Amino acid sequence: MKHATSKISEEKDLDAIKTLGFRGEALSSIVAVAQFEMKTGTDTSELSTILKIEDSRTILKEEGGYFKGTDISVKNLFYNIPARRNFLKSDSTELRHVIDTFQKSCFHSKPESIWSLYSDDSKFSITFRDFRTESDRFLRKEF
Repeated sequence: MKHATSKISEEKDLDAIKTLGFRGEALSSIVAVAQFEMKTGTDTSELSTILKIEDSRTILKEEGGYFKGTDISVKNLFYNIPARRNFLKSDSTELRHVIDTFQKSCFHSKPESIWSLYSDDSKFSITFRDFRTESDRFLRKEF
């Protein structure tokens, strides 16, 4: 289902949403305008799933070696819609927007999560595993 979410099972759940719905409608939008690759697996599965999508078409879906977690790669945003590329700001400005959204998403993740963001050869990594103080927990809720 293109516009579905697993986060809402009853009306009161609408007030508790803290994410941007990345796995739902936004993900569908991203695969329509970029080259998308996802590798995902669980600690209980012996195989991982690898998925590559371009122009909303699956070009590869296969099971591979063991991988725990989810790794998402988005490349060449708007490569297939030149008119949209014209509205993008400079690379550094767009990267700042991505990092800002990325950091806010990290604050809403599970404490044991490790998030890494790569842009070309630069890596931005955030780990919340060591956040133990009351102020850290408070800040995490504020973002």
